[in-house]
Amino acid sequence: MPIDNKARLTVAVMATVLMLSGCATVDVTDIGAKNTDIVQDQSLNQDGNVITRAVMRLYDVFVDQGWHEDRSRERVQTAASILLNGLEETNKSEPSLINASFNQESLMNDIKTAHYHISQTTKAAEIYMDVASSDVDLRPELKQLEQALTLSEEAQTIFQSRVTTDTAQVNMEQLSRAIDTLRVITDEFGDVVRTRAIAQKSTSAS
Repeated sequence: MPIDNKARLTVAVMATVLMLSGCATVDVTDIGAKNTDIVQDQSLNQDGNVITRAVMRLYDVFVDQGWHEDRSRERVQTAASILLNGLEETNKSEPSLINASFNQESLMNDIKTAHYHISQTTKAAEIYMDVASSDVDLRPELKQLEQALTLSEEAQTIFQSRVTTDTAQVNMEQLSRAIDTLRVITDEFGDVVRTRAIAQKSTSAS
């Protein structure tokens, strides 16, 4: 009798283990599928998709470093102030401006940093274009890419005005190619947005 009870207990335990194993396998599969959906949804979320994050990083760096038109305006305003207020201010302001303009090593580091963020933004746009479904509105992303392109072109102009060595010029040519690639993917987004707008208008008319 004790032996029969032990046998029954062993069978019951084995059956329970098998049942739990089977349930665990099903649950893990379901969780994996749900997590995949969540990751995809997050990558396409308008407030946090790959393009938004890349453009925000580019914007923060470019603005913080002054590689945009506003900082150029500051320099123009400084020059105007020097003319208006005389040589005393010139003596205080000119050395820092000259050092910033002709430090080629610092300039090349700036160009490389800009190149990195432009390339990352381009990659983000390419990834988003591949994974976004055909019913996703790409207009917000197009606007963001256009802003990134504008900032990149402004930085390119500022950098080019400071180049005085062949090595820095080589870096500038690489930067120009990166900007061209960003322009291409931005144009692709524009083409898709225009094509969908035309199709939608035709559908509405009919």
